[in-house]
Order: sequence, then C-alpha cells, then structure tokens
Amino acid sequence: MAHSNLLFLLAARAQIAPEELLKEQRRWDEVHGREGRMYQLPARAVIAGTGRRLKIGYVSPDLRTHAVSRFFEPLLAAHDRTRFEIFCYATHENQLSDTTTERLRELSEHWHFVADKTDLELARLIHDDGIDILVDLAGHTGDNRLKTFTYRPAPVQATYLGFFAASGLEAMDCWITDEVLHPPDTLEQTLESIYRLPRCSFCYNPPAEAPGVSPCPNKDDQVVFGSFHHLSKLGPELVATWSRLLHQLPGSRLFLMDKSLGDIRTRQRLVEQFAQNGVCIDQLSINSSLPYREYLATYSQIDIVLDSFPRTGGTTTAEALWMGVPVVTLAGWGYAGRISASKLTALGLEDLIAHSREEYIDKAASLASDPDRRVALRAKLREIMAESALCDGNGLARALEKAYLHMRQHFSSI
Repeated sequence: MAHSNLLFLLAARAQIAPEELLKEQRRWDEVHGREGRMYQLPARAVIAGTGRRLKIGYVSPDLRTHAVSRFFEPLLAAHDRTRFEIFCYATHENQLSDTTTERLRELSEHWHFVADKTDLELARLIHDDGIDILVDLAGHTGDNRLKTFTYRPAPVQATYLGFFAASGLEAMDCWITDEVLHPPDTLEQTLESIYRLPRCSFCYNPPAEAPGVSPCPNKDDQVVFGSFHHLSKLGPELVATWSRLLHQLPGSRLFLMDKSLGDIRTRQRLVEQFAQNGVCIDQLSINSSLPYREYLATYSQIDIVLDSFPRTGGTTTAEALWMGVPVVTLAGWGYAGRISASKLTALGLEDLIAHSREEYIDKAASLASDPDRRVALRAKLREIMAESALCDGNGLARALEKAYLHMRQHFSSI
C-alpha cells in the first residue's frame, strides 16, 4: 500500500514526465505482481455465442458513502440485466457499511464482502464465480486490491473511475476513459490499452439532500471566487495564479474550505503563501468543513468556482455545477488534469475550459465581469446538467456495455 501511495502522489502532482510515471507504475507490478504471475489461475475464455449473460465483476473498497459511489450507483442501477449479470466485491469492512452500501447491495445481483480474504483467495472466488470481465474501481488509492488482478482471475480485466492514472499492471487489459480525458494526442503513457468511451465516462448521482439553487450573490465584478478542494491540490503554482487573478480584480474575494483548514497552523501557512504573492487577508475567507448539506448550501455565497490544477476537481466540480455555480478549469496533459474538462464538455460549457494559466485567468476575469451571463448560468445550470450526459446513467450503461462486448472480442481468447 505504501508503494501505491507513492504512485498516487507522483500522479497527483503531475510533475513527473509521462514516461517516468509509467516506469514507476511498472516497477510496482514487477515487485507486487510477481507472485500473481508465478501462480496465475487457470486460463478461462469468454465463451461467445452461448446465449448466456456476460458476467461483470466490480472490485472496490468504496462501495459506501464515498465519492466513487456517487458516480458508480447510476451505472449499477442502469445495467441491462437481460444481457449482463452483475457481481460486486466490496473490499471494505462489513461493519463500515452504511445506507449507500445497502442501496448498492440491492442493485447488485451478487454481492460479496471480501475484506477478510487474501488477494489470492479473492482471485479464486472471482475465478470460481466465472467472471468474464473484471473491473477495478480503485487504482492506486487506499485499500485497493490490485494484487488480486495479477493472478488473472478473469479473461478480461479493466480499470475505471476510481483513480486518475494508469495501473501499470501487465494483467490489466484496458483503462476505460473518454475522448476528453484522453484526446488522440494525449501524452499519457500506459501499459494497458486506453479505451475511450464516445461520451463522458462519468455519470453523477445528485445528492437528494442538496438545497435549491440560490440567486447569484453578486451582480457586479466584485465577485466571490470559491474553492472547496482538498488542500493537497493547492500547490505554489495554483496559489500564484489565483493571486494574479485577485490582483486583477481587487474587489473580489476567494472563499476556501477544507477540513484541514480547521487547524490554525495550516490556515496560517496558507495565508502566508498568498501573502508571498501580495494578497492580503482581506481578500481571503478561510473555512473548515461543514456537514454535507450545510457545505452544499455554502455555494450560495460563491459566484465562480476556480478549479484546481494540475490535478483538477472531480466530485467538487459536479457538486458546484449542480448548485448552479460555473467552474473555470485549466485542462492539463493527462487524465488527472482533464477530469473537470470532461464534465464541462458534457454540459456544453467548453468555453470555461482554459489551456494555459493566462487563459485561465482571462476566462475567470471575463466571467466575473459578465454578471448577466452568471445570472443566466445560475438560473439554468442544474436543468442543463440534469439533461446532460453527466446525469445520464442509462446512456453510460449502454456505452460501457457496448465496450464490454468489444473487450470480450478483442482482449480475450474465444
């Protein structure tokens, strides 16, 4: 897990060359996949043309109240059960289950709690279940079970959704993404094949407890910018860029919220970072986290969300858009830097996607100086999103099911 944590950090900072990142990912597999390669389970082919349903298995430690489940539940609910038989392998402890776990369990035909199983034991269970296509939903995040995949328990294996970089596993056939996350000229280097869905690869399940969209808090260019990203995403280059924007709009403020900002010393360090860029405390509002519904209600104070970079927002971007707040993002060179761009493209808001720091500042300043557009966006963003691919679970399920059928033909022995 420590080695996976290293890969997480290297990918998250996006300051390592793509070929070097791939080298580090492959090193993980060389070390931790050795046993799986030595003792691979007996090969099984995906038998085509038998009339039986294709067996799809999902492996995740996050089948509970977690950001991954916010995007997985619509897919699970929309799968075509006449053609696909769905298995879920929940690798978190049973006692950690919550209402989200129970909903997901009801949506799954076959459910296994497998936290007590070794990687080999889990691989044998998956193999005995006859899974045709096994999908990892964690990548190199906490409590992942990537070692299970090294035993090759299924004929076709793919990684999807839960991580923002490749797995680097020799036994992983596909990385499921989309055409915005990985355009044709992507610099991303992978061992597994990049499988691009022809639509946004995300589908968001809006929170039932979300309050209604509030009016724009400001009708002039003295706006409140917001960021609710994890503090780890606020690097020196981002702080410097935000500082330039605040200098350009001296009547504006930046509202920051994160759990770690409840610590006095952490807040002070952040204030000092902005001070080093000439921003005074008067332009900053620094806050700790709130209970979820209150957190969502805080968007009523925000005019524009400034996305983080080089690792962009995921759930926070979807939440902001659902609350009617436009998000300005800077698209990077790989998946980690293009997550918000994929979501904005799904909503037809490509004009909020920048491709340089200068363009990022210009787009944020332009939107701040256009209150009419902000008012119009606020009034219709939730409706636009609800009708877009980003909230279309059926559309995502059909696209993924078509992808699974294609993988069956091209990544397994038939």
